[in-house]
Amino acid sequence: MKEGAPATNATLVVTLNWDPSQGNKDDPAHLALLLGTCAQPQQSTSCPSETSFDGSGPGFGPPVVGKIPVTAGTTYHIVVEEGQSPWDYGFNQPFGLTTTLQ
Repeated sequence: MKEGAPATNATLVVTLNWDPSQGNKDDPAHLALLLGTCAQPQQSTSCPSETSFDGSGPGFGPPVVGKIPVTAGTTYHIVVEEGQSPWDYGFNQPFGLTTTLQ
């Protein structure tokens, strides 16, 4: 989990990318993003600001792009987790994460 507070009101754009062929060939990694002021691993209904984003490629593959409006000075969390089978924790999939403010 990563967190931070923007200096200005904007739209936070987070892009998550990985190579699904580097994981288990029978069950490639399917990653997801959770974004919000109280986002936590293992998506929770107790965080009303949390928004989940899954892959849109074949088999929910990469990339995953999440966009949320953000307010200056407010802390936001970015969580990367296994998106296809969230009960199957312990994956070790290398990934890249980029963030921009628009």
